[in-house]
Amino acid sequence: MNLLPIEKQYIQEVVNRIQDDGGTIMMITAFGSHLYGTNTPESDSDFMIVYLPDLRKAAAGAKAKSYRAGTNLSNTKNTSGDIDVQGVDIREVIKKFTKGEIVAIDLMFAHTNKKTLIYLHDRFNEFLRKYIYNSGVIRPYGVAGVVGYINQQAQKYGIKGTRLGQVIRLRDFVAAKFDRDWKVAEVIEALQHQPKILDGEYIKLTTVAVTKPGGVIEDDIALDILGKKALPTSTVGQLLDMLNKHIDKYGHRARQAMNNEGIDWKAISHAFRAIHEYNQLVRTGMVTFPFSHELSDKLIELKKGMRDFNEVQDELSKALESVKSVSLGERVPNEDIARAIFFLWIGDVSDSEVDEFLATAPKEEILEAEKVGLKSYVQNRKCSLPQSRVVI
Repeated sequence: MNLLPIEKQYIQEVVNRIQDDGGTIMMITAFGSHLYGTNTPESDSDFMIVYLPDLRKAAAGAKAKSYRAGTNLSNTKNTSGDIDVQGVDIREVIKKFTKGEIVAIDLMFAHTNKKTLIYLHDRFNEFLRKYIYNSGVIRPYGVAGVVGYINQQAQKYGIKGTRLGQVIRLRDFVAAKFDRDWKVAEVIEALQHQPKILDGEYIKLTTVAVTKPGGVIEDDIALDILGKKALPTSTVGQLLDMLNKHIDKYGHRARQAMNNEGIDWKAISHAFRAIHEYNQLVRTGMVTFPFSHELSDKLIELKKGMRDFNEVQDELSKALESVKSVSLGERVPNEDIARAIFFLWIGDVSDSEVDEFLATAPKEEILEAEKVGLKSYVQNRKCSLPQSRVVI
């Protein structure tokens, strides 16, 4: 990848700080839109450096440390021309990957984009092939991570606009045609001739058990508004109060979304990107970068706000439901995670090497080895991991 001198400067700054602390650089890659193939002239430049901390410091209980350099180190949003370089501990990446967190998924498969890959340590390449790809020993479980990311993007920027629109249509229809002391049963009857309001998704009819005079329980039809029930015996006034309360709850951003205004389209494109990555991971066990031209064009179109929000909302809601219905498997045991992390430090160690160590090493050294993990300690004594400094 061709880097600008200023980009090299910030990357080398983070690399040097990591190496001065005893860490080993595992991978350096461009990140964000440049990795995905969705960058535009307005995009900033993001870089991620994945490192393995010093084994002795880690064994002594040193926590994962993050590093950062760039043109904007404040909490404000980056803009075109900004450069952001971050260094992250591979132990944190692995743990977040198993939870399905989308940034960690991006990092685990970032090297598939050869155009944005700047450096890849041989041991990290071995680790990916041994633990991530074919065997799937280390894998995401459940959908909480990716669903949480998608919901964060959606809810933060008022993606409930379509739902709000349906509730407002229902409220306006009821307020115009029914007195407050009438019964909801009459509204239900009238709605059966209003398919644009009774859409079957946000506003629909449902069967409920109702206690009739004399204590007889019978099935009856109720109105379901986003999961909340309005019984046929309730008054129109009670229904209107519930609808108005719901409308007020959505707030200003959702109202703007309903009118295709004030929407953070970049956040919405991130939600669709996360759905694509998760679905590809489920189907193939891999995520490949950059995305296809077709997908990249779609995401860029979203980022630029060239779609109708109401259509996008419906598409995203359905896609999110499909993600929730598919899981990648059971939780990864902690010992498997530990074994994978130790592999990065030490490579493979045979049982015979451990036996030889136990037979010859001083007792105090054996006790120290038990704290670290016998196999890791044995191989570390042989300096298994190359420690050459990386220069960009």
